[in-house]
Order: sequence, then C-alpha cells, then structure tokens
Amino acid sequence: MTSWFRLVICIGILWALMLPWSARSAGLERTVDGRPDEQLFVADQTVAPGDTLPLLPAADGFLTPPTPAPRPFTHMLLRWSAAPDLNPRLALRVSADGVVWSDWYEVQEDDELWQPADGPDLHWSEMVYVGADRHWYQVRVDAPSAPSTFRSLLVSTVDSRFGPAAPTATMSSQPAAVARPPVVSRTAWGNPHGQTSPLAPPAYYPVRHLVIHHTADSNTLAEGQTWADRVRAIWSFHTYTRGWGDIGYNYLIDPNGVIYEGRAGGDDVVGFHDTANYGSMGVSLIGTYSSAAPTAAAVDSLVALLAWKADQKRIDPFGRSFYYGCSISRFCSPFNPGAVIDHISGHRQVTPGHTTCPGDALFNLLPQIRQRVQARLAGESQPDNGDLIVEEHESGFTRSNANWYQMACGYGGTTLYTFATDKQSESTNYATWRPNLPASGVYRVLVHVPAGCTALNVSQQARYRITTAGGVVERVVNQAAQTGWIDLGTYNFAASTASLYLSDLTGEPLSGQRAVLFDAVQWQPIDTSRQRMELVAVEYGATTIAAGEVLPVRFTVRNVGSDPIYGQDPQGGSVFDLSSDQFEREGYVYDEGECFLGAANQDYPTFPKEAGRFRVMLGPQDRTVTCAGETGGYPWRWGISGRLDPGETQTIVGYVRFRTPGVVTLRAGAIHEYVSYVALAQAEQQITITPERQSPQVTRYTGLFQPLAMVYELANTPERLLARTQNPLSIRRGALLGSFVWYGDLREWGDGGPVPERNNHFLIEQTRTFVAPVSGEYTFELSSDDGAWLWVNERLVVANTGLHPLRTLSGTITLTAGLHTLSVKYFELDGSAAVGYRVKEPGASDFQLVRDGLSSGEILGSLFRRLDGLRLSASDLGGGSTLLRYSWDGETWVTTTEPFIEIGALADGDYHLRYQAFDSNRNESEVVSLQFRVDSNVTVYQVMLPLVTRE
Repeated sequence: MTSWFRLVICIGILWALMLPWSARSAGLERTVDGRPDEQLFVADQTVAPGDTLPLLPAADGFLTPPTPAPRPFTHMLLRWSAAPDLNPRLALRVSADGVVWSDWYEVQEDDELWQPADGPDLHWSEMVYVGADRHWYQVRVDAPSAPSTFRSLLVSTVDSRFGPAAPTATMSSQPAAVARPPVVSRTAWGNPHGQTSPLAPPAYYPVRHLVIHHTADSNTLAEGQTWADRVRAIWSFHTYTRGWGDIGYNYLIDPNGVIYEGRAGGDDVVGFHDTANYGSMGVSLIGTYSSAAPTAAAVDSLVALLAWKADQKRIDPFGRSFYYGCSISRFCSPFNPGAVIDHISGHRQVTPGHTTCPGDALFNLLPQIRQRVQARLAGESQPDNGDLIVEEHESGFTRSNANWYQMACGYGGTTLYTFATDKQSESTNYATWRPNLPASGVYRVLVHVPAGCTALNVSQQARYRITTAGGVVERVVNQAAQTGWIDLGTYNFAASTASLYLSDLTGEPLSGQRAVLFDAVQWQPIDTSRQRMELVAVEYGATTIAAGEVLPVRFTVRNVGSDPIYGQDPQGGSVFDLSSDQFEREGYVYDEGECFLGAANQDYPTFPKEAGRFRVMLGPQDRTVTCAGETGGYPWRWGISGRLDPGETQTIVGYVRFRTPGVVTLRAGAIHEYVSYVALAQAEQQITITPERQSPQVTRYTGLFQPLAMVYELANTPERLLARTQNPLSIRRGALLGSFVWYGDLREWGDGGPVPERNNHFLIEQTRTFVAPVSGEYTFELSSDDGAWLWVNERLVVANTGLHPLRTLSGTITLTAGLHTLSVKYFELDGSAAVGYRVKEPGASDFQLVRDGLSSGEILGSLFRRLDGLRLSASDLGGGSTLLRYSWDGETWVTTTEPFIEIGALADGDYHLRYQAFDSNRNESEVVSLQFRVDSNVTVYQVMLPLVTRE
C-alpha cells in the first residue's frame, strides 16, 4: 500500500468521525438570498491562506476530502487554476449523509463563464445539478501529465429552491406592432433582488445586435428539479461566484419555451455575455446544443422574442452592421473587420476562436431563425415560394455530363452532390438553375442547403454566381454551417436571362473531400413599388475646411412607399455640429481616397452592395476615387439606420476626411442597391480645402526650466475615425486646458487625467530640445492608451495609433551627435489614460529618459550661475517644417532658418526672451516668454549634516 493511499484512507476515517456534525448541518436553513457557499482547496498548503482546505495527493492527481458544505445544496460549480496546457479531468460525487455516495460524475468545462481578465490559467466547469438536500461532496482531479501544475480548486454550492417551482409568465403592457411574448419576470421567478440589481447597477446602450447562446448544461431535468431552479442557480453563480453582480444574459429560454427575464434594467440594458455587450441583447437557450437540436418550443419562443426586439429597434434580421461593443473588445474587434457582425449572431461569431457557443446544432439553425424572424415582421407564417422553386429533377435545372452523387437529405427528399476542388484542371461538375419568371423585376434569391446530410464533409465555401439584369454577382455560402433556405440577396432580373450557377470549383482541395450540395433554388418576387425612399434634403456642415479635417454632410430621407425599408453598413452618424461637445461614436468616416467597394493596394474596410438595401451617397465631381467596381461616381455611401417604416423620416450624417488642399465639387444622391437610383446629382456644393491650420508647438518650460506638456480639449472627431486614422492632422486641438511638467516618464492616470476635472476627451502635445551624446541608431519607445505619435526632427518615428489599452511600440532613427527636436502628440477618448516615451541610445541595453537640451551651464533653481548657451525648438507635429523667430524686447525680431534658436553665453543680468514658430502654411504659434536671470556672483551655501547611525 502506497503512502499517499494510506493518507487518503486516514483522512477519510477522520471525516467519517465528523458525521455527527453532518447531522447537525442537515438542520441548517437553506439560502434565502441566493448567495452560494464557497470552499477553496489548494495543492500547496505552505503558501495558502489559513482558511483554505487541502487537496490530497492521489494517483495521477488529487482528491478533496469528503467535505461537508456549510449549507444544503442542489447545484455545484467548480473553478480551478492550472497551467494552460494541463487539461485535467474533473469528477465529483455527492452525499446526503456522508455515508451513501452517488456515482462519480465527470464534469465538463464551460467556456461561457471564462472572461479575458481570468487569464489562461483559470477554468470554469459547467453548472451541475446534484439532487435535493445534498450536504457532502468530493471532487477528483485527474492530471496524469503534470499534476504539480494544478494549483487550486474553488467549489461553490447553492440550494436554488429559493423561489417558486412554476412561476407565471406575463404579457407586456406596452403596445407594439410585434408583441413581446410572455416573460417570467425576475420577481416572479424569485430573484432576491427583484427587478433591481444593487451589486451591478445597470448601464445602457441602444440594442442593434441579438446574440444567441446556450447555457452549456443539461438538456433535461432530474427528478424533483425545475427549470426555474436552473435559472436561479445560474443567477447565483453569475452574480456571486463569477462576480458579475447579476445574471449575464438578458433573457433565458427553457426547453418548454418559457422565457425568463435575466439582467435587471429593462430595454437596452447592457449584459455580460459575449465580452462586447454594449449594443446587444444576449439570449441563452437553457441546455447544451453541440449535437442535440433545441426543442421546437424553445426555438419558437426565441423567434418570437427576437422578432419583438427587431421590430422595436428597427433591426434588419438579415443585415450586418457595426457593433460598438465589438469595437472595444479585444476578443471581437481583431476578428471581425470594422467590428461588423450579423444582426442575429451566435456567440462564436462575436468572439471567433474563443468559444463554440451556442453549439453547432443551434448555430446551424440561425439562417432559418433569421428567415422566421423576417417572416414574423412581415406578418407571414412562411416564405411565399409560389411556383418559382427550381429543383434538380425539373427542366429548369441543367448539369454537366459528369459523375454525380445523390443522397436522401434534400428539399423534396434528395439532393445531388459532388466533391470540391481548387484546380480548374480537376473541375468537371457544374449546374445552372433557370427560373420561369412571370415578368422582369426584383426578386429575392434563396438556395436550399439540406440538413441531415451527416455522412458528408460539406463545403465551407460554395460559390453561387447569380446572373442579374445588371451583371453577375457572386455569393459564397458555408454549406457546412448553414442549413435551410439561405438568402443570397434581392436583385433586379430580366425574365429571359435570370439564372444561378454553381460548380465544384470552390477553392477547397480535392483531397479534403468536401461535398458541394446542389439542391433547390427559389426566386421570391418583391414588389419594389411598395419600397420607395425620397431624398428630402442635404446639408453641408461647412464650405471651407482645413486639410485633415472632417466634413459632415446631413441627409434627410423619407419612406414614401408602403413597406418598411432597411439600410446596410456603414452606418451614418447623428452629430452634425462637430464643434459641439457631443462626441460621435458610430458614424463612419471615409477618407477622401477611400471607396465603399475597396480598391487594389488599399486596406480600408469594404461595404459591398447588399441587394434591396437603401443608402445615401456622396461623390466628388472633379476628383477621381479609385474603386474595385462601378459606383456611378458616388464612392461614399452610408446606410439608413435600422428599419424605416412608411411615412417615417430619418436623418443620416455622413463624414468625409479630406487631406488634399484645393476645391472639390460634391454632389449627393440615394440608391436602392441593385434596384434603382433614388436620387442623383442633388445638392451640388463646392468645398474649399485649405492647407492644414494647425499651429506649430514650441518648447515650453516652467520658471524652474522644467519641460511642459500642453493639454487641450480633444476637438470633436468621430470615434470610428479616431480608431483607425494614421494621420495626426485629423486629431485637432480644442480649447487649452492647462499644462503639466513632463520629462517623458510613463504617466498612468487610470480614469483620471493630467489636469483637474478632465478625465477624457483631451489632447496632449509636447516639443523638446534634446541631446544625442553620440552618433548612431537611436530607438524610441512610445507607450499610450489611446493613440499617440512621436517625431524626431519632424520625422515620424513611432505611430501608436487608434483606440487601444496601454500598448508600447518602438521605432529607430539614425542621429548625429548634438541637438535634436522631439515632439509627441497623444489623445485620450475615454476610459483609462496613459502615455510615456523613452529612448535607448547607441550601445545601451536599457531605455532611459531623453537628455534635455534647453541649456548648458550651471543652473540654480530659477537662475543661472553660468549660462553657456540656450536652445529652443518647435515642431509642426506632422504638418511639415517650421521656422523660428525670437526677440529680447518684443519689438525687434530675429528669424532663423535653422531648426533651433541657439543663443550663446550671456553676461550677468535679467533677461526676457520671447519666441514664436510658424510653418510653411503661415500658421503661427502663440508668442512664448522665458524670463531668467544670470548671476555669476550668487553665493551658494552648503550645509553639512552629521551622519546618524543606529547600533
């Protein structure tokens, strides 16, 4: 018998002797506030706090002792800390009396609970129902590869029977075109905090995205358990163990279709469900849907709930748009270009690679769910297929004379398929669907991807080519992830030429054996006479702007049709007056050389036309913008926001940033994409773009000759431009707020700022003269949260641009020994603020603060005992070159063409130096003064203090 096994037996006997205590615990009251009990077990007791319990060594891992919980429990949740690559297996068993134990149950990990702040070492289990009135538990950890890297285990237990077993759902009293389905309120299901959330006061942001989850626990109930018990347990663990202060989801739906209210706060309240959260409603189906499909009742309730919210918020179920929460989440934004996601998305689409939620089975239903939500908004029970469905056995379907396969899983019972290839020489299979359209016009095209073809490894990039009246459009469908009727868009068709083409040439290698499915296609007629929009007015925010500045253009549109209409990304904004203190957060800003379709050798986001969507347009009449396709002379387009009902009016503010001075003639319009132009050549206006108007920044010092950084208000600049601009001229100064002494050391203000009562929307600029002690390559390091630029001698060395957490970037430049100019520009939008810079000199191993080059001589506080030289400089902060001038009396000025004002040795006396900089565009800085005294006869007193030591 091994020593560890004897130890486990001995401790088990000791715990058995404690059974009378267990009998006493049986009499303890259940929780009434829903707060779980927590007990922490650690592998190394020598470094653990005194209130922890031991993890006992066992074969290939650990065991907890048989442990009595402080109170009876029905549910358990585990959290463990271990090396990221350990992948331990955990199991638990429970007992009512410490004598008779359940079988071991292997616990699964739940990535729904993990948050970025946890780090890679922390893991969470699924929530486990263990039965009623359990008092004892034991957990087993199997980690045969490296048990020493398993550190701790937190066990949380709660009795969730602190509310009614079968609460009643109620209808909303608020009138709505699409009614909210019955919902069990927080108070009704027994939330101890009722409709409030004292531990996590609500925050709000307008909902534009609907994110679907599953709770990743059991799909069925054990004997004696209720779905309301499950909801209460989730609330307890989210609120207390997870530490969110409330349940993470906005709504939960059980397999019977009962909807439960989640996060407190009502409409637009921000939940804790996808790391992004701001601007979304999170709905979670209770259960695990990786392979098992959710019940029809649950899906019906989900569709009803999503349709209500889509109607309330004018959300297009088939649309995609900018998700503000995604733009500020490092687990979403890098993986979703432009922070654009589907309006109805699965959790995995928000944080790709970080979760499999909501499970494959539920995720594959999302196309059908979007279709059903759209049908519900239109008052339909199902799409109107009519006779315009072309199946593979009909005359409207033709295929190549090649080897085809058939499977009993398609529309009408069967589907044809072949295998994908990425080589033209291997391609043999293709097919065309030609509908018998009753007339030319606008139709929606849907392709059917069958479910149930489980024996096939299905193509992830089937390429459908649609022949429309305006040309050929390609749409790529992931047949492995989407099933049912998939919407390819709405297009204008000529009755004689309408067709759809699909081949085996998908770009996937033949060796991968990816099956391309050739199933039914349908054309749904769209009465475009019922979808009409009028461009009512166009207003320009200015007729003269400086290079680098943003021109706002306000469009007013009205729905003059009889059906609702929708837009697409990019969205316009709402702030027309950029001199106001209301910051624009979501409106898209085009660069003058940018096109909504993209272009070769450009890395701008693209916003391809989506058939049937409405957008407003702007274009230059006398400048050329390179585009990857036909734009009709309107390269800048913005979609209407959400749904616009008949008779309703909406204003959309579009933004364009101009960089090139000159005169440009703009004209506006509107379009029903792939259908018709709504308006052309409207509101023609000449805009004058002057050279940049940013004045240079000169070196500034305190009366003690300490370098100063200047703090300004951040002029109103749309957030989406701040997030991506590389051009510092687009970041403009507002009013001067103050200054502070700064040597470049990292300043981390957190939620504060450098001047009182200003913790966001500020801009910092500093110019300094510095000394390079030797010639060689210098590396400069720039740290910031948010964007910052660093120049040396007007050359950009580091660009740490965008909206981001504290980040450090570096750049190098070759310098000669002597004097040089350094300048820094930094902006903070909101949240945490930090900025700092350092230099690594040639041959050095570490970074250090730059050597200030203001003066040489002997300085004593505010005067010079000896002044051998004074050097001042200026920078245009990315705008170009500067000139300097100075004066001793304020009347006679000396202008220098050198990059510095260099003044030699000065005799004793009082001096008042005034200096100023101006750039090539004649932008002038303010006149700055430097007053000082030179006194070689000043007496310096030295006081010698005795050295005091302690024996």
